[in-house]
Amino acid sequence: MQNKTCGNRYIDIHSHMLPAVDDGADSLETAMDMLRRSAKAGAEAVILTPHYSGRGQEVAGQRLRDVFEAFLDEVGKQDGLPRLYLGNEILWYDGALESLKSGEALSLADSRYVLTEFYPTSSYMEMERAVRGLGMAGYIPVIAHYERYRALKEDQGQERIEELMHQGALLQMNYHSLEKDGGLIPGRDTRWCRREVLRGHVSFLGTDAHDLGRRSPSHEEAAAWLTKHMDEEELQGMLYYGPLAVIGDTVYAGDQRN
Repeated sequence: MQNKTCGNRYIDIHSHMLPAVDDGADSLETAMDMLRRSAKAGAEAVILTPHYSGRGQEVAGQRLRDVFEAFLDEVGKQDGLPRLYLGNEILWYDGALESLKSGEALSLADSRYVLTEFYPTSSYMEMERAVRGLGMAGYIPVIAHYERYRALKEDQGQERIEELMHQGALLQMNYHSLEKDGGLIPGRDTRWCRREVLRGHVSFLGTDAHDLGRRSPSHEEAAAWLTKHMDEEELQGMLYYGPLAVIGDTVYAGDQRN
């Protein structure tokens, strides 16, 4: 059976391939190699999401856009690479909404969708407050690698996950968390993550790629598991049509499939 993720198209909404702006790609050469791997895996488009935490030490706002435009010029010199878009992975803090409104922090591909990160030990109350605040401001919160947060894996975890979804949050999981040695706690976390996919809680999968090693864009093992356990229509919705709606700043619906 052809691999649906490596043999067919997908869109990566969470990556750190923009060179020398955070702890992701450390050079133009590394970034280009990462993009080539993404293309080989079937990526049609990639949203570059460098970290933003509001600490004033990051390349942000217009400076980040300038770096992105220079990178696009380099990428355009080669054929066969994914289309690129820009955003941030925002570590939530009290002033995050103001940073978004001012343009210092960026939504995903200039859409309403905001990739939002928390500390692993953040309280559920903090997550709920962030989701509510983003929604009231007209944004759509996308909770980055939600499998990392202790508050969502405790005894009330399933109830909390469903409540966040009810409030409008979309949940992103990392591909590597579906692999046997890729979870934060090998084995146990992998099983939890796979169950979450089968429960239908995961809106998006992303590589969260930082380098060419352990955190690379490659995700063959995860792709093989997804191919075996998911219906193709559901899988393409999660890996392609949902992310396509992010880029187009629309709301994904099943009747948008071609």
